[in-house]
Amino acid sequence: MAFLQPDILPAMAEAMHRQLAAAPGARLKRATLRDSVVPSGLRRAGNEKLFNDTLRELLGIGALEADDDDIRLPDVADARERGAMAALVRAQAMATEHEADLWERDAFGSLLLTGARDLVRALAWFLNLDVLTGPFDFLDTTPSLTNLQDLQLGERPIFNIERWRPFVRWARYLGFVSDYSLYGGSGSSTAAVFPDPNRAIAAVLPKIIDGGWAPLESVIPRLAEKLPVLDGGVYRRAIIERGAPEAQADCSPTLTLALRALAARGVIELQEGAGDAPKLTLSDNVGAYHAVRLVSS
Repeated sequence: MAFLQPDILPAMAEAMHRQLAAAPGARLKRATLRDSVVPSGLRRAGNEKLFNDTLRELLGIGALEADDDDIRLPDVADARERGAMAALVRAQAMATEHEADLWERDAFGSLLLTGARDLVRALAWFLNLDVLTGPFDFLDTTPSLTNLQDLQLGERPIFNIERWRPFVRWARYLGFVSDYSLYGGSGSSTAAVFPDPNRAIAAVLPKIIDGGWAPLESVIPRLAEKLPVLDGGVYRRAIIERGAPEAQADCSPTLTLALRALAARGVIELQEGAGDAPKLTLSDNVGAYHAVRLVSS
């Protein structure tokens, strides 16, 4: 199946994580986990399908593991901690399709959606958009995302509105978008999103920057290894090679927005380059930076 389906829910993943994190050995029988997450009185509403479908996708990418009838958390540091489910899904989704061809098709000529392929393909394309043309909604903002996909790729990583909704849910949950409300002066406002990976970047920076100042030119490639939907990452490169526009500065508009947001939040500090020090330019053309320091996480 695929992550970008209506029945695959971050909320269900969180519910499973809470039960497993509290269980001895961080494992439960499948039926016990199901009964804990979806009490029998709620199954008439279709919640058992939400459980089964979400569990299938989490197992498929290794964010959860199974031994026969046991479902367990992966044996990694902090897997039981609050908020760890998003980190597990993000890490596994970013790693699981490294060897995959993002443009492989099925027997009917449609792009394959298996594993996390649909999710990382959509994220890599959306995060490559120019944030200055946003925020974005699938139908109610200009330019149309459908037209942008057709123009840039000749493909639709986010095929229609029914795929857009789960995309926004998972992108928000994993820390790759920020929400924005558009109000035209009358009627209801439009819920839109910016491509903004600052929360995902903040989550992985402590694994990249040990302490003190780190050269920005070495941090960006390491970010691309952890989050390959960003600049230079394998999934982003697949999008660029397909025809999406490449950034004109050293850092794309999306990465620039994220770095500025992290600096404004006091998570990082950017050091401007001087003299012959190697430095990178951001897409806002305000300064060139040599190094970055993690202030808080």
